[in-house]
Amino acid sequence: MSKHNPLPNTPESTTRRTCDPSPASPFEPHYMLWREADQQLGQAAAVKDEAIADSLIATQSRLMAILAGIRSRTAEDVAFKLALWRFDSFGAIPETEDLTRADRLAYSAYVDLVEILALKDRLKVPATI
Repeated sequence: MSKHNPLPNTPESTTRRTCDPSPASPFEPHYMLWREADQQLGQAAAVKDEAIADSLIATQSRLMAILAGIRSRTAEDVAFKLALWRFDSFGAIPETEDLTRADRLAYSAYVDLVEILALKDRLKVPATI
């Protein structure tokens, strides 16, 4: 039998079935870490703890630099990268009328991609994106 059409219940077909589901984007855990740091940054700002705030900002900056250097392999990877761009640039709920023309177009493409890939829940974005 060809490698592309294994017999049912052979070791090859069993392996293929367990390996077929795409794993979550490798960018997802980094995205979640960045979002957690962002929430903690808000708490640090509320209590005016500049040392913690500076540390969290440095962590976010390192994450962004690392992720910018990793090539996306799927549309989902691109969506997670764009989600980081979106939160870093505009916060939780951007005022789209205040965006530049270029940012408005990029943001619109990000929203389209999130909706096409049905990632709103995994990205934990507001209903309005």
